[in-house]
Amino acid sequence: MLFAPHRLQRALCMASAALAFAAASASAGEKRFSPGPALSGRLPGSRGVVALNAQLVGDSAEDVTPVAVPVAVIDFDYQDTSGEPRNQSAEHHALMAEFMNKLRNDLAAEGKFAPVTIVCANPPCTIASMPPTALIAAAKEAGARLILCGGVHKMSTLIQWGKIQVFDLAADRLIDDKMLTFRGDTNEAWLRAEAFLVEEMRALDIAK
Repeated sequence: MLFAPHRLQRALCMASAALAFAAASASAGEKRFSPGPALSGRLPGSRGVVALNAQLVGDSAEDVTPVAVPVAVIDFDYQDTSGEPRNQSAEHHALMAEFMNKLRNDLAAEGKFAPVTIVCANPPCTIASMPPTALIAAAKEAGARLILCGGVHKMSTLIQWGKIQVFDLAADRLIDDKMLTFRGDTNEAWLRAEAFLVEEMRALDIAK
């Protein structure tokens, strides 16, 4: 049985609670995103050491291929409190599924990350539906170094909020915590939000 680090477990508990936010404002340290117009060997010895040193000197930085960081991209939760009369559950489910699929594909294409899939007893595997200990265990079992999780909350016809967090399992800490807003509930608005999230992940400074 995998052990869930106390700090990370507490952080995930707080993250799960944070996904129930309604009209919370982003704090000064949080970043908001407002989209614009819509878009379409050998044992050590004297000779061995000399040979190894020579090889290291000869290798240039360009010859070293960065290793992609395995990240468990957890399905985001979705909440709609807009009060709109028409039931849009099926549409939102499809939009979220497309959003998550594109996010995983784009992160993999970047080369910096290698998305991995977690397995849980009762899918969907989201931060709201899984205990922190189970989520951490599933991510480790999948070989993840990072956990990317979050959720989207539709507050009105025009405004949606997103909460994203990244946890470093190796360092046992939260390394990114952002809120974003995007106008509208269209495919274009979701595409802009996904592109912004990919940029956020690209900019992450991950300690070795």
